[in-house]
Amino acid sequence: MKGIWPLQRHLPFGGRDVIFTGDAAQLDPVVPYALSTPLLQVYNNVQRKGNGLWEAIPHVCMLTDQNRGKRDPEWFDTLRRLRRCRPTTADIELFNLRCSSGDCLPAEYSKAKHIAHKNVVVEASND
Repeated sequence: MKGIWPLQRHLPFGGRDVIFTGDAAQLDPVVPYALSTPLLQVYNNVQRKGNGLWEAIPHVCMLTDQNRGKRDPEWFDTLRRLRRCRPTTADIELFNLRCSSGDCLPAEYSKAKHIAHKNVVVEASND
């Protein structure tokens, strides 16, 4: 972000709004401490900096309702069991029904990469 917005390089995340999403119960952190671990328990300098960035986030909006699962309760229940490492035989069959190989995609999709730093670039590529 420092390279994209050099005038705001002194601000966390380049002064831009950042939306964090995910399922906190999905996986443990890959480092000894999560970013939300109290600073007194963190001794690694990189993790301390990450903790400081995490603590600097001024606004947090916690979503409390699960709307995605309402449209397909069978799939949602299957994902819940998989997350808890308790899939049933029916769950595995359901996954196999919904999985598709990359063979059905156009060849150009396999090499698609697009990183745009400005909205004008995104808008041009969408035309």
